[in-house]
Amino acid sequence: MKFIKLFIILLIFSLFIISCGSGVSKTRPEGWINDDTFRVMGMGSPAEDIDSDDKFRRELTSKQAAELDAKNKIVSRIVGSYIESLSSTEKGMIDEYVIQERVAGRIRGASVVETQWDSKQNCTVVMELYSKGLKKQVDALITKYLNEVGMQYTAQDVAGMVETY
Repeated sequence: MKFIKLFIILLIFSLFIISCGSGVSKTRPEGWINDDTFRVMGMGSPAEDIDSDDKFRRELTSKQAAELDAKNKIVSRIVGSYIESLSSTEKGMIDEYVIQERVAGRIRGASVVETQWDSKQNCTVVMELYSKGLKKQVDALITKYLNEVGMQYTAQDVAGMVETY
């Protein structure tokens, strides 16, 4: 009898633990997967002016929104990791927006590896950016920028030096 109670308690506890996690975080974590791959999850909703009966258009627009969200997250998370690693004094001297623009100009070739819709046609995508030596490339790009500004310019000074690609 004690064995059955213990088994039931463990079963309930196991189901509780399993139900708390999302599939993306367990099987497809976000962030640097290795030195060549960076992964994020993007979410999008269909445009409100699309008729609720038009499932195809709702799924299409929500997927486009999710892909855009994922691309923005790739840039902000890669750059954010560099900004957060700087000291508070350095943070005040760096214009995060400028670094994001430089990284965004170099990021091409992200691909969707997983797509899911819910019953309201909201979309979730898992997007990966893969390139041989990607982490080294990003490190070099951001280091180059930091050396250019010499850690001595204010955000306004740096904003005037932005080059378009």
